[in-house]
Amino acid sequence: VQEHKIPHVMKIMDQDFGRHYAQKIHALVDAGIITTLIGNHFNLPYLFGTKGIDDTIEKLKTLKCDSVLTHNREGAYYVFKDYVHHQPVKAVEHPKNTTGAGDQFMAGFIMGKLDGKPIPETMEFASNCARVILMHD
Repeated sequence: VQEHKIPHVMKIMDQDFGRHYAQKIHALVDAGIITTLIGNHFNLPYLFGTKGIDDTIEKLKTLKCDSVLTHNREGAYYVFKDYVHHQPVKAVEHPKNTTGAGDQFMAGFIMGKLDGKPIPETMEFASNCARVILMHD
């Protein structure tokens, strides 16, 4: 595997995808092809057969890539080896739309990371990007 000049991000879209392709996804991570893994608290546990955020975070720590686990109103977690950053969410009292908030979070995260921003700043930016979606019809 050549050194990565372009990051390869994979978003785990649903539980069936995570369960069905877990072995192949792990192989791509181990080979250094996937550099960032992103998913929510429903989907990422299916890669490991875990239940709950804490168990899933412990498994994410074992990966050779960094990962982001989103958890709705509970915020999001960035995990790489033993480093875990929790990004709380600024509540939106009356969300108008949730469609696309996760994708917008992912876009904000990737942008911050590509810009070389520190993880806490990147996670805050990503959270604010998702928040914008929640406030618009």
